[in-house]
Formats: sequence, structure tokens, C-alpha cells
Amino acid sequence: DAILRQRAEAEARYTKERLEAEARFAEELDRSQASNAEDYVRLKMKLETDAQTLQQQLAVMRAVYLLNTEKLEYNFRVLTEQSQDNDAATATHRAKVKRLEAALAKVAHEYAQSDRRHRSRNAALTTEFARVTRQFQDLQGKAGQFAAADRARFEQVWGLHDEEAAALSERLLAADRVIQEQVLGWKWRPPTKRPVRPPPPRIGGDAMDEEAGDATAAAAAGAAAGATGEQHADGGEAGRRRVRGPSDLPPAVHE
Repeated sequence: DAILRQRAEAEARYTKERLEAEARFAEELDRSQASNAEDYVRLKMKLETDAQTLQQQLAVMRAVYLLNTEKLEYNFRVLTEQSQDNDAATATHRAKVKRLEAALAKVAHEYAQSDRRHRSRNAALTTEFARVTRQFQDLQGKAGQFAAADRARFEQVWGLHDEEAAALSERLLAADRVIQEQVLGWKWRPPTKRPVRPPPPRIGGDAMDEEAGDATAAAAAGAAAGATGEQHADGGEAGRRRVRGPSDLPPAVHE
């Protein structure tokens, strides 16, 4: 009996403890379910928000991906065309470089030939110049000798004809005096300057300068002679107006 009673007490105590534990576990389970429900709602809302955000980001990334794909395809086409153009330009430039190299080689060859030809011609012209210079120096020496001979001959001829020229000058002065005093009725005055002796003849450049000077002097003398002729013409008209008869005529000039 004692054993049964102990067993019954133990079963009763175990049952009571079990019921208390069940009640306690049920209460804890309820509290845990309530707390977990709130966490679940918050987590669900957070996950739904994150899912929407990720979906939006995914849509944006897809759009960016498509845009980048189009850009890359366009850039690839542009680069491909540029590469083709560059290849064509490179081929053209290579052909041009080859043509220019050929032209340069041709010009260099022509320059070398021209340089050799001109060097040879320069040497020949230098030799010719030296020869002509020597000839010119010889001609200068001979010209000096000829000038001295011509000057001596001029002095000789001038000495031979000096007296004849002086006599002719006296006759001309006498005729001029008769014309001015008897025909024109002017007062005759002898010239104050004696005839200037002409310089001896020259050769080469001096002769050309002398010819130019003679031409200038001749032109000046012609102008002076024209003025004197006009004056004499006016005087002649006055003299003719004064002539009235044979007694007014001038006497004959005897040489």
C-alpha cells in the first residue's frame, strides 16, 4: 500500500508539474508568437520594400545595360569605319611616300649630274676668265703704247698746222671786223680769249668720254651760234635799212 500510495503521489506530482510546465510553455509560446508576428510583419515589409527597390534598380540597370550596349555597338561601328578609313589612308600615304622617294632619288641623281656639269663648266669658265684677263692686260699695255704713239703724232701734226691755223684765225678776225663795222655798223671788239688747243686723242673708254664731251660742246656751240646768227640777222636788217646807195656799201675785202 505504501508503494502504491507513493506511486500515486508521484504520478499526481508529475501530472501537476507537467500541467504547470505545459501552461508555462503555452504562455511563452503565445508571447513568442506575438513577438515573432510583429517581427515577421516588420521583416516582411522590409523585404518587400527591398524587393521593390531591387526590382527598380534591376530595371534601371537593364536600361543602362541596353543603352551601353547600343553605345558600344555604335562606337564599334564607328571605330570599324575609322579603321577602314585609316587603312585606306595608310595605303595611300605609303604609295605617296614611295612616289616621293622615287622622285627624290630622281632629283638627287639629276642634281648630282647638274652639279658635276656645272663644276666642270665653272672650271672651264675660270680658265677662260684667266685667259681673257691676261689678254685684257696685254691689250691695256698695247693700248697705252698706241695712246703714246697717237699723242706724239697729234703733237707733230698740231705743230705742222699751228701756223696755218693762226693765219686763218687772223683772216677770220679781219673779216669779222669788216662785217661788223662796215656792214652792220657795230663797234668791233677783238676777242679776249685765244683759241683753246684741243686735247690729244684718246682710246677705249677715254675716247668714248671724249666723244660724248665733244657732242655736248658741239650742241652748246650750235645753240650759241644760233643766238649769234639771230643777232647778226637783226643787225643785218638794220644795216640794210641804213644802206642808201653805192657809197654806203663796204669796201671789198682783199685776202
